[in-house]
Amino acid sequence: MEQQRPGAPPAHRRDPWRERAACLGLPLELFFGPGPQERGNARARREQAALEVCALCPVRERCLAQELSLPASAQFGIFGGMSAAQRRAALGQSPAAAARVIRTGRSPVRRPPRAA
Repeated sequence: MEQQRPGAPPAHRRDPWRERAACLGLPLELFFGPGPQERGNARARREQAALEVCALCPVRERCLAQELSLPASAQFGIFGGMSAAQRRAALGQSPAAAARVIRTGRSPVRRPPRAA
């Protein structure tokens, strides 16, 4: 991504794996949206396009692991093939479940409780 994400480390302190990211050079708006005016179908199409970039990324797992190291309140945008809502849900899981999320890139599945 050409522009720097707010709160991101300066370019000289970034992890080397980021240089191999599929999103490198793509506009930030693809992953974070143009702003609050974006609604409904436009947002869904943009997010799907961002997720498709992530799906082909050779460093998706590292990206997702780094994002999951942040608190739930700091989750926004598309990272590591997951939306902010999916990452917030993963943060509420056990460490083993979070590790599965990083490996598979799938958000945790919440199963309804069994009837007694």
